Amino acid sequence: MSKIITEISSLHALERRPVAAVEEISIQQVLLGPEKITELVQTRFRISLIYTLSILAIYIGFILLVAYGQGFLATLLFSGFSMAILLGALVVISAVILTCAYGAWIVRFEKMVRNLNEAGGCTK
Repeated sequence: MSKIITEISSLHALERRPVAAVEEISIQQVLLGPEKITELVQTRFRISLIYTLSILAIYIGFILLVAYGQGFLATLLFSGFSMAILLGALVVISAVILTCAYGAWIVRFEKMVRNLNEAGGCTK
């Protein structure tokens, strides 16, 4: 019974610790982490934004051509092969190339994060 009372009193002692000890780490340090991690996060965001806008530009450009440039898309390059078929294939190929490039970059990014964690650059 005395062991339980000792544990309860130690819990109460933990609750009475000064607030200043808890607030030593600022909210920015918790949210942003070290500068290297912040830099990696900003780089990842920038690359992701570029990738997303590139894919959107290609798709939206093709859809706008389908909606408003039917005459241009109907142009026959040679028998049975129109500009629409060529541009449609280029949209698919460009999506595959951009996705592979982004995937390769993510692999390098994960290695950078792993190296940072192993070097002690992460607070976790």
